[in-house]
Amino acid sequence: MPERNFSQNGLLGFWYKSFVNNTKGVNYRIIPPNNVKYLNSYLLVVNSMEIGIIGTGDMGKLYAREFAKAGYRVNCSDVPEKRQELEKSLAGSEIYILDDGVAVSRRSDLIFYLVPVQSIDNVVAQCGPTTRKDAIVSSGTSVMTPSVEAFEKYLPEDVNIINWHWLFGPSINPMGQSTALVRHKSSESAYQRARETFEKIGTKIIELPSYQEHDRITADTQAVTHVGFEAMGTAWKNMNSFPWENTTYVGGIDNVKILMCLRIYGGKSHVYAGLAIHNPLAREQVRQYARSESDLFLNSFARALRIVFSIPNPLSDTAICMFCPFGYVCATTKPEISLSLWSK
Repeated sequence: MPERNFSQNGLLGFWYKSFVNNTKGVNYRIIPPNNVKYLNSYLLVVNSMEIGIIGTGDMGKLYAREFAKAGYRVNCSDVPEKRQELEKSLAGSEIYILDDGVAVSRRSDLIFYLVPVQSIDNVVAQCGPTTRKDAIVSSGTSVMTPSVEAFEKYLPEDVNIINWHWLFGPSINPMGQSTALVRHKSSESAYQRARETFEKIGTKIIELPSYQEHDRITADTQAVTHVGFEAMGTAWKNMNSFPWENTTYVGGIDNVKILMCLRIYGGKSHVYAGLAIHNPLAREQVRQYARSESDLFLNSFARALRIVFSIPNPLSDTAICMFCPFGYVCATTKPEISLSLWSK
């Protein structure tokens, strides 16, 4: 981002006219310096594009602040009922809060959709058609498939789609952190513009070949891992006890499991639900988790029946229905594990 100090006297007029004549079509703003003794000078800041944030929640605010810090004009929006809260949290940041996502989409050059994954289709349907020609549209969500499908459905043909996912939460300083970059559809010049803009945030950019590869990695490393920790939390809740008060769970790897579980339950529920439910490549992972948990339960149950009741084939329908409280053999059975519902 080019920057120059221009004094109000002497060459200001010459430099200013020269700058305007040679930078037509480029966004720029003149900012007076904060230091009082330099009131006779101004800082001319040149930005090659305006950043748009549609969905300014926790991550949206982080994106907005980082791009504003890098010198870009940032236009953002959120649902109307959060307008007052947004104005309060972004006060004094030189981030522009527009009326809605349509206004953000209409004037911004690089637009991020940072809404819950279950809402992405409706939001893109409303805001996407007003996207400017040759603009760059990006999704920052942990699951890219629903975003890409919505982009392809509602965006104009002359819009570039380059997804950039920050692999960390809103409480983390982005500097040096890993981010995933997927070039889905774009011209070479648009991709270079986007990449140069992203690099100014200071993250480590990892290029992936496709959004499907991104979602596969997310499914392998996050979806089932989160389901496992959520299952632990549910078990501890049903036991009506805190794990750190139970000597069974104190020490070593159990401390790590407890802390991971607390971190997940301390986050936004829709984020973790979206990872498992809306990622098509996570469904088989969740199915396998449900099967494995059911098998472990049945094997433990079968061993108990063999030892206590000396039943040779304890998992047969006849043996299991010996314990039926209704006094008859059930004609059909249903999966016992509630996680099977996640894989539908």
